[in-house]
Amino acid sequence: MTGLRGGCRTGPAAGLRRTSPAYDTGVTTPHPTSAAAAPLAARGPGRSFSVAPLLTGTLLLIATSPWANVNGLWSVLSWAILATLGGLSLVWPVPAAALVGVMLTLMYAVPALATGLGVLVSPVSLAICMARGSWRLGLPLAVWHTAVLVLATLRTTNTSEEFLAGAAVWVFFIALALLVGHWMGRAVRDLSRAERQRLADLEEQRRLIARELHDTAVRATTEVVLLAETAQSRAGLDPEAARDFARISRTARLATDELRTMMEQLRQAEGPPGSIAPAAVRASTWEDVLAARIDRLSLLGFDVRTHSESDSPVPREALGTLARCLDEVVANVHRHGDPSRSVSVFAQATASAVEVAVMNGIDPEDAPVPRGGDGLRGIRERLEPLRGTLEAHAEGTTFVTRLSIPLPLPQELA
Repeated sequence: MTGLRGGCRTGPAAGLRRTSPAYDTGVTTPHPTSAAAAPLAARGPGRSFSVAPLLTGTLLLIATSPWANVNGLWSVLSWAILATLGGLSLVWPVPAAALVGVMLTLMYAVPALATGLGVLVSPVSLAICMARGSWRLGLPLAVWHTAVLVLATLRTTNTSEEFLAGAAVWVFFIALALLVGHWMGRAVRDLSRAERQRLADLEEQRRLIARELHDTAVRATTEVVLLAETAQSRAGLDPEAARDFARISRTARLATDELRTMMEQLRQAEGPPGSIAPAAVRASTWEDVLAARIDRLSLLGFDVRTHSESDSPVPREALGTLARCLDEVVANVHRHGDPSRSVSVFAQATASAVEVAVMNGIDPEDAPVPRGGDGLRGIRERLEPLRGTLEAHAEGTTFVTRLSIPLPLPQELA
């Protein structure tokens, strides 16, 4: 991370101020990025297009198998067309089934075009029609297919008994295809209806939780802010006590902002489970977010030296992520840091990036040296959607943690 520099200042939040450049921490190694919000599995035509070639290939293998008695180039070509239509029936069920009927009629009218096992495309396309809910057109198409297949049976049989048996077989297969397709479509629709109801129940639970948060936690933190700011403005208050009240007010205000943002997201009526994004601190500033974490380190007994400059406001969409990441950094310093050594915090916000570096001594009694566990992994996961990077490593007896988020943010998050 380049460009983090500034004059040395000791103390908690009071040490945050704009300073001149004087510090360079080196270049970070980018962490692989991922899509901000991977969509759910493709549905509808997109999924059908991906499965259609597989169905086409399967039907073509069946139609041209050794026991299908392939006879002539035109027959193979007609079977290939039928197999293609069978695959396309997943995308356009009614038009594909109608074209299958055209092909069957053509193959009946031209005896040289042997149907062979290619006729299996007929029940497949009709079943898909019924499964997709196109039964009003599927039934007439089924009558058409059945009529052509029965007439073809009449041409290839010699006795009425053979004809009736062959016709009965085709009627049975077509009827079975219609029933199976209807059952499959009904099962899918029932599952879809149950899923919609489940999502509706979850959304109602979200709204209930949001109301409870407002009536309990938000009211309490808001009252803490009012009490702290009232006490801070009291005449004759000791300066140290005023700073303590300012810390309390700032911490409670940040908590209130995050709770309110979370309530808004909980009240969203759209989106599947797990679609709630990390809360963004909307009403607070980058200076408040940074100062609250530095205050926390000071209260934990660490001497904090801060170097900060801010030439550009930090987008509110990134504030929540930065706050959560810094919370984990503070927790790591508390668990593994040496309280007898100062903690240096370098921060810079420009139009091109937000960068933070935290350097702390390693507690000599802490073994092994922190190597990056679940907490650091969680930081990386939070930074990935914003194309952010994390570098954490030990340099002798000092542990260095660097965070960086490039700006502007990805278009889908801005």
